[in-house]
Amino acid sequence: MSKIRLLIDEDVSMGSRLAVALRRRGYDAVAVQEIGRVGLSDEEQLYYAVQERLKEPVHRPGK
Repeated sequence: MSKIRLLIDEDVSMGSRLAVALRRRGYDAVAVQEIGRVGLSDEEQLYYAVQERLKEPVHRPGK
């Protein structure tokens, strides 16, 4: 069974810190801030996530 790979969106507070903490616990996680994808549309982030086989957790407070 393969592990879930996570893409942490810029809307998640402290996304880079979260990604680091998850990696320390054995998860495959990356934040958009770490890979230079800040400011791109949700559609662009989703397209990237699909191409890289990443799961983008949905977190949209107030939307």
